[in-house]
Amino acid sequence: MLDPATISSALLQKASERNLSVSNLKLQKLAYYCQGYYLATTGEPMFSDRIEAWDHGPVVPSLYHTYKIYGSTYIPSSNHQHVELATLPKMVIDIIDFVLDKWGNKGAWFLRNQTHQEAPWREHYNEETEQVDGDEITHDQMRSFFIKQISEIQDTQLSSVLDSVDTSFISVPDDISTEDEFYKWIQAQ
Repeated sequence: MLDPATISSALLQKASERNLSVSNLKLQKLAYYCQGYYLATTGEPMFSDRIEAWDHGPVVPSLYHTYKIYGSTYIPSSNHQHVELATLPKMVIDIIDFVLDKWGNKGAWFLRNQTHQEAPWREHYNEETEQVDGDEITHDQMRSFFIKQISEIQDTQLSSVLDSVDTSFISVPDDISTEDEFYKWIQAQ
C-alpha cells in the first residue's frame, strides 16, 4: 500500500503527459476512483489514507490540505513531488491509466456531480436535511460499488488490467451459475 502523496504525484504526472489539467477538486475524485477500482480488482487499498464524504464528494483529507493553496485553479505540473513511475507496481499504473482514460478528460464539477450519484457518497447524504455527514467512505462501501461497476462495463483496457489480477481473493460460491445469481451475490456482499 502506498501513501496518497505518491498516488497524487503519479496521477498529476500521468495527467500532465496527457495534457490534462487537474484542480484539487478533480484530483480528489481521480484519487477516489483509483482507490475504488484498485479495491475492486485486488481486494486491497491502493493508498493508506481514508476517503471522507464531504459536500463536494469524496475527499482524501491529506491531499485536500496539500493542494488547497491552489483553490479552484489547476495544480501546476511543476509543483508536485516527482515520482519514478517505473518503481510503482504495474497494477497501480494500470489503474491510474484506466482512471485517467475514463475520467481524465472530464471537468472537476462533472466528476463531483458523478460521485454524488454513486452509492459510496450517497450513503453519507441525508436527503431530508440535504447534508452530508463527513464520515469515512469505507473500503467495503467502495469495493462493493466498484465491483458492481466493473461487472457492468465492457472496457477492453479494464479487461487487460483484470487479466493480470490474482483473483484468488474472490471466492464465488459454487452454486452461482447465472449472471443474475452473480449480480445478486455481489449486491449482498
